[in-house]
Amino acid sequence: DLTGRDEHPVVLVSWSDAAAYCEWAGGRLPTEAEWEKAARWDEVTQEAHTYPWGNTFDGTRLNFCDENCPFDWKDVAVDDGYEDTAPVGSYPDGSSPYGALDMGGNVWEWTASIYEPYPYDPGDGRENPNGTAAKVLRGGSWLNMDYVARAALRSFNRSPTFRLFNVGFRCAQE
Repeated sequence: DLTGRDEHPVVLVSWSDAAAYCEWAGGRLPTEAEWEKAARWDEVTQEAHTYPWGNTFDGTRLNFCDENCPFDWKDVAVDDGYEDTAPVGSYPDGSSPYGALDMGGNVWEWTASIYEPYPYDPGDGRENPNGTAAKVLRGGSWLNMDYVARAALRSFNRSPTFRLFNVGFRCAQE
């Protein structure tokens, strides 16, 4: 049932569908390096944060597996009122130094980048001739613990056809 979910992130979207939507909308998926900079780089201090807002976890600044989460690993010390996804932009205090919202938690986000072991090339990514190489997800989701739902963590690699109830995307513009 999607009633009341108009403001929630779109989920169950494959990389291929997300890339096609961004292109249709006049944008593109961000590369992993672009996503990471928007999520955690502080131009003032010239440092990368662990979480978009800083280096210390604060469960009131993101949607993660809290009291309402149906899994055993939930953090019962925090209650945000959401069993799964939250409306986009529900955590303004969790914004990144660039002002980007929901870069930690809520839903994993597809990037344009092919999954490569660190260190990856910051100019990575948008070229993939056959479209089958594993892609990178970033940001964690509503079902993850605090150490997973952080800007500093990259996901395991996923096929461009992979879909899940905690995976979405955002588009970038030139």
